[in-house]
Amino acid sequence: MNTILSKLFILIILYYIYKLTMSSSSNPQDNKVDIESFKNLNPDQIMVDVNGKKVPLSRINKPHAVIHPQDHQPQQQNKDASNFPKVESDAKNREDIKEFNQHVLKPDSNKPKVDASSFPKADDDDDLKERAKELNE
Repeated sequence: MNTILSKLFILIILYYIYKLTMSSSSNPQDNKVDIESFKNLNPDQIMVDVNGKKVPLSRINKPHAVIHPQDHQPQQQNKDASNFPKVESDAKNREDIKEFNQHVLKPDSNKPKVDASSFPKADDDDDLKERAKELNE
């Protein structure tokens, strides 16, 4: 049992030594780039490594729209409903005429207009008359 624990302890120590050496070799200060060398370059000339791809800085460095809250606040003059601009009189008149002419005001206007004389006459008028007499009796 002691041999297994001692081997496990040695493995843990070796792992921490390995981790310590790897973290010190990837020091972030070594990866810093001299900013002074980029001052005279155009953003199209500066190449940036993004997930293994070389991309010009101008593709990822886009200016964003600046939103000023005071531009989107309601103006003082329009806070009351009576201060809002009126609807154009022509448009209002057209809406009134359309509302007046709607079929809701004339419920019978939606019914189909059928002229009985437009239908062809049945060849068996005599049979129809006989059936009508039988039904009436």
